[in-house]
Amino acid sequence: LSIYVHVPFCSSLCHFCACNRFITDDPGIPERYIEGIAREVETVRRAIRVPRTATQQHWGGGTPTHLTPAQVTRLYGIVTDAFPMRPDAEISIEVDPRVTTEEHLVALRECGFNRISMGVQDFDPRVQEAVHRIQPFEMTARLVGSARRAGFESVNLDLIYGLPYQREETFNSTLDQIFAIGPDRLALYSYAHVTWVAKQQRGFERKDLPDPKAKLRIMLLAIRRFLEEGYLFIGLDHFARPDDELAVALRERTLRRNFMGHTTQAGVDLLGFGASAISELRGSYAQSHRELETWHQALRETGVATMRGHFLSEEDIERRWII
Repeated sequence: LSIYVHVPFCSSLCHFCACNRFITDDPGIPERYIEGIAREVETVRRAIRVPRTATQQHWGGGTPTHLTPAQVTRLYGIVTDAFPMRPDAEISIEVDPRVTTEEHLVALRECGFNRISMGVQDFDPRVQEAVHRIQPFEMTARLVGSARRAGFESVNLDLIYGLPYQREETFNSTLDQIFAIGPDRLALYSYAHVTWVAKQQRGFERKDLPDPKAKLRIMLLAIRRFLEEGYLFIGLDHFARPDDELAVALRERTLRRNFMGHTTQAGVDLLGFGASAISELRGSYAQSHRELETWHQALRETGVATMRGHFLSEEDIERRWII
């Protein structure tokens, strides 16, 4: 069993982001959200009937560390009281260096989180200003150092290519800084200009973005430098050090992929909790409502908030296996 928890809250809006997020500084909204997840978890737990332990748990967002350390501890307890984690479970979280404190790291480690991921996107000041995410190198490096001292087993950094004002030279400088930090894993994502989904992307025009050839050159530059630095190309958009368990699984041909990405775990059911969360069950997918109030209303009425689902055909299963 694998668990995904979606925490949609952020204090400010990154203009490149097309994730499901809710911008707020109202402390009451996250409190109410945690109560909603508690009901959702309890409903699913009762429906399963037979207690099951989990081998994997991941929190994404939004910004999960928008929650206070006390709220993090409370939410983790709600989930794990219903679905206890195995001693060797992989427990990971996405954090934002701009809001994550030493107290957050202490609370996360006390809960049992052992992997941490943080977005960088690009360290170039002009790019950061354009995407409304000011996050200096020193801030990120400091949090990575604190996470390692706190005992996190693995640190991942996310980069995005194709952002406004990016050039090969500037992104090359970002890569120098990334290697100075030395993460265990790296994710290299392509920026998607989807203004009909993320209206704030209209703040920068297509003319500000690198053209397709320049975007491709930036991607190839990053891949070449990752390989030269000793990272292995795990697949699609992920890279890892040779001793990382993903790299080991790649060599041993046991690497798998589920909705949360590359994994060493095969044959697991994935239960998603929170607004917009997607569950991957045997033979089907199910997604919860995206809007907070609709999600809350559905929970009040039925205890779950499923918006839509899909039963996999034989061809779907074959295509998933090939991918």
